[in-house]
Amino acid sequence: MILSFLSCLFLKVPQRTKTVRLYSARLKVRRFCLQTPLLGIILACGACTSYQTRIGRENWVATMAASALTNGEISYKTRQFLVENAIDEDYEESPDKTIANLSECVQDGSGATFVFSDYGDVRPVLNVLIELCMKQALESDGEEAIKYWTSCNFYAFKLLFDPSLRHENSNSDYLSEVAALRYYNISASYIFSYFSDKKIPFMSTRELPSIFGKVIVQSSKSELLWNPDSFEKFIVAFDYIPSSLNSHSYVSGAGVPLVGTHDEDFMPSPADRELVFLQRAYPITFLIRYENFSTKTGSVEANFEFYNDFKTEKLAICGIEMPPTKDFSIMLSSMLDKNRFFKDGLLSMLRSDRMGDLEGLYLLSPYDENKIPVVFVHGLMSAPRTWTQVINTLLASAEIRQNYQFWLFAYPTGQPVYYTASELRKSLLDMKKKYDADNKNPKFSRMIIVGHSMGGLVSRLMTLDSGGEKLADELLKLHSVDKKFSDLKLSESEKEFFSEILVFESLPFVKRVIFLATPHKGSEIAEWSIAKFGSSIISLPTHFAEKSRRAFKQIAVLAGNDAARIEMKTSIDNLDPNSPFVKSYNALESPGNVSKHSVIGDQDEAGKKDGSDGVVPYWSSHVPDAQSEIVLKSGHNVHTKPQAAKEIRRIMIEHLKEK
Repeated sequence: MILSFLSCLFLKVPQRTKTVRLYSARLKVRRFCLQTPLLGIILACGACTSYQTRIGRENWVATMAASALTNGEISYKTRQFLVENAIDEDYEESPDKTIANLSECVQDGSGATFVFSDYGDVRPVLNVLIELCMKQALESDGEEAIKYWTSCNFYAFKLLFDPSLRHENSNSDYLSEVAALRYYNISASYIFSYFSDKKIPFMSTRELPSIFGKVIVQSSKSELLWNPDSFEKFIVAFDYIPSSLNSHSYVSGAGVPLVGTHDEDFMPSPADRELVFLQRAYPITFLIRYENFSTKTGSVEANFEFYNDFKTEKLAICGIEMPPTKDFSIMLSSMLDKNRFFKDGLLSMLRSDRMGDLEGLYLLSPYDENKIPVVFVHGLMSAPRTWTQVINTLLASAEIRQNYQFWLFAYPTGQPVYYTASELRKSLLDMKKKYDADNKNPKFSRMIIVGHSMGGLVSRLMTLDSGGEKLADELLKLHSVDKKFSDLKLSESEKEFFSEILVFESLPFVKRVIFLATPHKGSEIAEWSIAKFGSSIISLPTHFAEKSRRAFKQIAVLAGNDAARIEMKTSIDNLDPNSPFVKSYNALESPGNVSKHSVIGDQDEAGKKDGSDGVVPYWSSHVPDAQSEIVLKSGHNVHTKPQAAKEIRRIMIEHLKEK
């Protein structure tokens, strides 16, 4: 009791941390008492000492789990080791010297003489050494800190992977190995930041200080598309926790999860324009691999390794396999936050030219011929960032990562739906020509397209056939023009322009389409006054307006209207249930080899089939010949719901099973 009282009185241990630090505090008080004659006399004269302190079960785990890794304090287990081996006072007086002595014991094998090193096992000593090195690094600066970070990293790697330490009588335990892996990862992150902050090239030979001598970084291995030194900066994912996401897509393993970034204004070369997302936020795992485990020569050799998180799922280290540490949530948040052109849906809708030449397909990862492309198409007044929740959830699955690659289609959403579809079709065919020109890749030919709202209409048009000029003729008829498309007096360039939009065939490599809240039969909201006003202030793409103006004037005259007052239809006009677009779209033919799935929202309850998501009613989003349909309790943004991501994942897994 007296010791407990003195602990609180002299050391002022905060109540909320007292249970965690009490053991250390008592040791300090005991020394204080023994060095103070009066207190020594009091204690010697029969003062009663309690040999237990109630901390409660709710605090026991926190007490045992506290360490240099979690709160900067030495762990309960390490403190016991120091006391049992009578080196606790040595450590308090000279941490550097004690750590150096422990290092020598590990080096010459005398660690087995310690109380907690039964069976000639130095692993418990390594556990203590690793933690003490981390604590010392946290309390040091500059070169002194990096010396201890390097030492912590090496000894953690040795404990985990040194083959000579694997034997039947190992006195190590699973929890210690988990802790060692965390020490390794965190210390590696500080070593990485040391290089990054000082602008030291990673792809060069360097030396790092350590308590046993030096670590010689011989070379660097990289499987990235670009040299690691080419990135402007790196984000260490350990510094962040994702916010505003349904889940944290994190893979626990070995190494440091990084995001290599470029400035927001950075643009890729024209040949790599589809990699703009990747060049601004590249998910990477950084690993330090040691080539030898003996420190007797005063040096060890190591290599820096950079892994593409979309490619490597297993690391082989000294005969042991484990996954690389990955953080896709931090990658996604960095990627989309750094691409202003792809997150402002309202302005992109109203001012189509604002996107310039940025309309098109963008890859989240380097193209991989061994993975099936999944294309995400956003809806009206939206942008690629709307898919963050879905992709974040999907990337948490190793099976999905190993078999699929994700592409995003960005476009100004105010332009007519048929025109947007022609742009997507053109982009997909360009990708086909670039990555599978010889039609030999079966993965490319199993493409899935996922579309939300109006994006679902655009997606479905990839699987429909215009019947030659039949669609163009039907549109003229729906505009009260009793002529065929071929009868219009158009220049060759104008005919070619309209043919690209209205004359098309289904893309044979698209095998499955997933619709989310898609208004196949339109939405009555398009008839509202506010919607008509929104349509009236949309600025269509200059290229589209210039190419189509003369044709629309002819159509107006043929229909008996005033050519001077012609109005070009926008995507909002297209969504009117009575519009020529909706009528012609639903009359198009679809090949029978494309699977269709619907995810529908209902504001009131799941499973309801006569309601609405607030924008699109069930009767419009329902697809009679869909292979599956699910109605979730949700508003129009049903694609952001965890249940929607779960359904998409289910469909993708099902897709893998089909030949």
